[in-house]
Amino acid sequence: MAKLSGLDALSNLLNEMDPKFVREEEPEVIDKEDVIPAGKQKLHIQYERKGRKGKEVCLVRDFQGSENQLKELAKKIKSHCGVGGAVKDGEIIIQGDKRKEIQKYLVDQGFKVTKN
Repeated sequence: MAKLSGLDALSNLLNEMDPKFVREEEPEVIDKEDVIPAGKQKLHIQYERKGRKGKEVCLVRDFQGSENQLKELAKKIKSHCGVGGAVKDGEIIIQGDKRKEIQKYLVDQGFKVTKN
């Protein structure tokens, strides 16, 4: 005899008590991420050295989307620039002074971009 999960065992017990009992299936939740088109987003690229032990980084800010979408965009930017980076506190951190390369890539993808 196969071992029943807690929910199936409870369902069987309720069926024995009330034959009219029918377990309702849980509705399937589809995780659709809201996608804001690139053309409607204005991203800001900022160069920073202060507070990073002299290391140069570029920050990409103001992305509107889910954490997964932000990580995917960061991955594509890092690959395009051939450098490392990270996603932290809703910002993309790219190692080195790659402002021009990041701006060109984002504009090619349809984003509106400003540099500081």
